[in-house]
Amino acid sequence: MEIRTSDGLFRQLTNEKAWRTQEIIHLRMQAQGKSGSLKNTIIRSGVAICYSHWEGFIKNATENFLNFLHYQKLTMDSLQLVYITHSLKKEIYGFSETKDVETCLRFLSAMLEKTTAVASIKHENYVDTQSNLSSVVFDNIARSIGIDTGDYKTYYPYIDESIVNARNSIAHGERLMIDEVQFEQLTDTVTTLMNMYKNDIENIVSMRNYLKV
Repeated sequence: MEIRTSDGLFRQLTNEKAWRTQEIIHLRMQAQGKSGSLKNTIIRSGVAICYSHWEGFIKNATENFLNFLHYQKLTMDSLQLVYITHSLKKEIYGFSETKDVETCLRFLSAMLEKTTAVASIKHENYVDTQSNLSSVVFDNIARSIGIDTGDYKTYYPYIDESIVNARNSIAHGERLMIDEVQFEQLTDTVTTLMNMYKNDIENIVSMRNYLKV
């Protein structure tokens, strides 16, 4: 898939969020309509599914944005530094993990030679959520595409405890019981976080904040 326009990116993000939101709504409705052990089973399953939407949306939305950025065919020297890292990641990793002079020289040569080259932005199966999208992992991913994570920080304790740890407990076979009020708070929070991330990406694109001032 090639995302070449901002409208194309916005449609992709809207579609990505829409089906996930719809599934979350269905889960809430199913839980509200049941009682007893069946209700508990739906809620426990819903916790795992809500986590999958949290992780899946952040990963896919980020890769969609990087896809869009790649097909803008922008030169390195026109981009903010944070986006250049996605084009030079291999060289950066090699440089950071060695004391070898030749490796250092190759890194510096790549930096100097590519300043006016068109940036090739990595994006396909690129974002690593570590299969455990904690607040720390999320913060790094978001900042790597230029998002100010200040507004997310109040959610970090909830992300770690009620989204990630709760899902892990259930996935590892623990009998974690969550009531309907807690489940509805979980669905509301995941939906809110997806909306925030989508809006932040759209604002970066609309304002062309990926470009060097």
